[in-house]
Amino acid sequence: MSVRRTEGGYFDDMDGRVKVTIRCNQCGEKFILRGRRDKGKVDTGFKQCICSNTDDFEIEELFG
Repeated sequence: MSVRRTEGGYFDDMDGRVKVTIRCNQCGEKFILRGRRDKGKVDTGFKQCICSNTDDFEIEELFG
C-alpha cells in the first residue's frame, strides 16, 4: 500500500483516508482515528466520548 503526502495530511492511495487525533475538552480522553475527507472536513464517524460529551472536541490532522 502506498501513502502520499498532500497539503491536508497523509492519505492512503487505496481509500483516500487521513489520520486525525480527537481530544475531548471535558475529560481529556484522546482518540486516534482514520477518516475520509469530505467537503473540507474529515468524517471519522466519531459520535461521542466515553464521558458522553458529543460536541466539545479538539480535532487535529496527524502529519508525519
